[in-house]
Amino acid sequence: MTEGSAFDHPAEPPSRIGPVPTGALNTAAAELRVTAAPQEIWTAVGWWSNCDIYVDLPESWQTAAITLTLFAVTNGVRAIVATTTVPAAGLEPVFATPISIVARRGIALSGRGHPASAWIVTATNSSAIPVLSGTIVGECWGDQSTPDGIGRTPAATIFDKAIPSRASHLLGLAPAVPGSPRVWVPLTGNPLTGALLVDAVIVPPAPVAAGEVSRFQNLGTLADALVKGAPGRVFSSVAENTTGPAKFFQLHNKLGALVLGDVPFFTIGVPASGTVVLGSDFYGVPFPASPLQGGLFFSIAVRWGWSTTRATYTAAPVATQSTTILFV
Repeated sequence: MTEGSAFDHPAEPPSRIGPVPTGALNTAAAELRVTAAPQEIWTAVGWWSNCDIYVDLPESWQTAAITLTLFAVTNGVRAIVATTTVPAAGLEPVFATPISIVARRGIALSGRGHPASAWIVTATNSSAIPVLSGTIVGECWGDQSTPDGIGRTPAATIFDKAIPSRASHLLGLAPAVPGSPRVWVPLTGNPLTGALLVDAVIVPPAPVAAGEVSRFQNLGTLADALVKGAPGRVFSSVAENTTGPAKFFQLHNKLGALVLGDVPFFTIGVPASGTVVLGSDFYGVPFPASPLQGGLFFSIAVRWGWSTTRATYTAAPVATQSTTILFV
């Protein structure tokens, strides 16, 4: 039996509970269990949004066709999240000799619950075949949350692919970025397919080389304009409301021209004859590796506009603004 080394991920998730022994099922003498009665073999108390269950089991668990069940417990209510028999889990065989299988190991159960769930795993041996103790490891993710973003990278490291269109409290292993460690970041979901996606807003960007920062400026000749027609990052902006009543400076994650009713990626009010200067305190403190990493990431394109309404876009008069944006 292993002691958990076979369960290592390329990057450590927030919490690993185990390895712990499962205990024996339907054995003789003092460890006798009632046939077909579920036995708790692993628990996680706390606030966990989802978890994976890894097992390392003697081959007798396979031949006894034991049922494993994963429960999420929220506010004292236990709900079944996933269930499988050991043979149906498709665990990897472990050979003592080329023809002798002595154990099975791998991921057996996975699921998601409420961000505040505790978790329980039970084993039910409905056969008369006794089984010895195995090893179980649970990996749990917490209730971290970020604004919904637009996913661009499949998160193949999460077992549970059935997800609603919003999944900001789940985490996935971000793709490798040259010069940066792989990290666990919040996920979003594809509303059409349900596939889990790593949130593009959170994926650490590549370092910015010297001289790559660009400046955009417009002095009252446009109502809106495209700053960058591809994914990019905004580091700072100066929005001056030169004349007229208070208006709203907006940034949009959009390639095409703004139309009435567009919902901004970001909006801020600028008083009459006022100026608002925003820097890294708002757009995001740069990463330690480079003073130019960080910023507010736009996954489609960077576009600005001045609006007379806050929550949606309503074009303001063209000649009443002065706009400067630093971006890459």
